[in-house]
Amino acid sequence: MKVIVGLPWRLDWETTGLARRVKECFQTLAGFDVSVNLYCLGPSFKEKNLFVQSISSLKFPRDNIFSPLLNSLAFSFRFAEKVKRKRFDVLHCFNTTSFFLSNKKYLFQTVNPTYAFISEILEEEYPKTGKFQRRISYCKTVANLEKIEYENAEQIIASSWLIKNNIVKYHKVDKNKITVIPAGVQPNGSKKRTITKKDFKLIVFPGSISVMKGFKYLCEAMETIRKSFPNIILLAAGKINQFEFEIFKDFIKKLKSKKILVLTGFIPREKLHTYFRMADVCCIPSLYDDMNISLLEALTYGLPVVATPNTGFSEISKVGIEVPPKNSEAIAKAIISLLSDEKLWIKKSREAKKVIKNYYWTEIAKKFLKTYKRL
Repeated sequence: MKVIVGLPWRLDWETTGLARRVKECFQTLAGFDVSVNLYCLGPSFKEKNLFVQSISSLKFPRDNIFSPLLNSLAFSFRFAEKVKRKRFDVLHCFNTTSFFLSNKKYLFQTVNPTYAFISEILEEEYPKTGKFQRRISYCKTVANLEKIEYENAEQIIASSWLIKNNIVKYHKVDKNKITVIPAGVQPNGSKKRTITKKDFKLIVFPGSISVMKGFKYLCEAMETIRKSFPNIILLAAGKINQFEFEIFKDFIKKLKSKKILVLTGFIPREKLHTYFRMADVCCIPSLYDDMNISLLEALTYGLPVVATPNTGFSEISKVGIEVPPKNSEAIAKAIISLLSDEKLWIKKSREAKKVIKNYYWTEIAKKFLKTYKRL
């Protein structure tokens, strides 16, 4: 089987789990005797049945809020030129790469919640000032474009039921042509927790400090948690979204003054995994997300999670405690429960190690193959 993939990003991005997720997915598929020809912004390489080819295209300046969309469309035009005479069994498109393909049939995979849903969240969370309203306008523009891709796709892959339901809700797409295939993780041997005596409790927040990840609500919850656990520490392992920094700066200043917040900035995955081994709870209170990779990685260490259903993970209640979005009180209560009840913590930790086996890439790749064969 020959698969052609269009991906308007680089595969060596280190600051996002998205590039790693896509790379690991197609590396695994290539191990199932699928020939994968993947076109992206680079770098080019060959690995068994995976052939990655770089496409250069126009690049618009970053200071324009519409630049990401324009850059993606520029890449997509070049991608269409590359594949118009190619033979393939499956044409697997991401983002805007289905545009300019004429009448070719394609499989569309979404790697983010619908922009219509994102727009609704941002309208509730963003200040009513110019730059933030322009960002909302950008999301609404992308929502109109993604609607076209959803409607024209032969099949759609969504990474969670949340996203599938949003596609149906906002874009009226037939639910029968949407298949849910979650992201996966690599089973890299035995992943054990670091058992050390420490005089504090550690909560890991493994994501960007942004509206998307619900960081504000975790900050609010820390005030309540600290009353039960005075020596609590929140370790935020991710970059600060500079565009949104003014939304969080007061929360950050307050928690740092009380010495309960540590900001690491971007760190390599290996370092993040060190914190997973040390932590007592992983908290991901996302307002919108796409099958959070860090959540899956935390589970490989048997680390219980407190998360919202908007992470895209459907088994939170098995491996931790599910909380509603935008609810700092519920976040605090859930974290306090896990830190206070050793039996509950052990139960969730054991379940995490069982559940995560269903998300190994070898299992997820089989779902992709099944979908490919239906086309």
